[in-house]
Amino acid sequence: MCSLKDLAKCTPPGQAFWSPAIPTPCAPDAAFIQTSRLPLGSAVDSWVRVTPDLVVEVVASGDRANEIADKIRMWLDVGVRLIWVAHPQRRAIEVYRPGEPVLLLGIADHLDGYDVVPSFSAPVAQVFP
Repeated sequence: MCSLKDLAKCTPPGQAFWSPAIPTPCAPDAAFIQTSRLPLGSAVDSWVRVTPDLVVEVVASGDRANEIADKIRMWLDVGVRLIWVAHPQRRAIEVYRPGEPVLLLGIADHLDGYDVVPSFSAPVAQVFP
């Protein structure tokens, strides 16, 4: 777990999320939750009953496109506000936001945190050195 100026919690790998909208606990590759949305005194441990603000999925060579699409749809359906899907082999990132067209960012583009992580911006080239 890491703290970003007491504004958010970055969850550890394998962190599972559960809510009434998520039928079974689901663990993205990485997630970000604004601390103002965490119940007082709650720790980010093996299960969190809060929908993340940002989810990151990293596509591995064995992942199936329909499984990734199902995860994206599920995260959007439960209220995730920003999803980054990283494709290391293509050195590209897909950006999903509710009600917005999908953005495909290449190595020359910048990754933005929008209103979810407003101070975050990084060249995609830094993500895929």
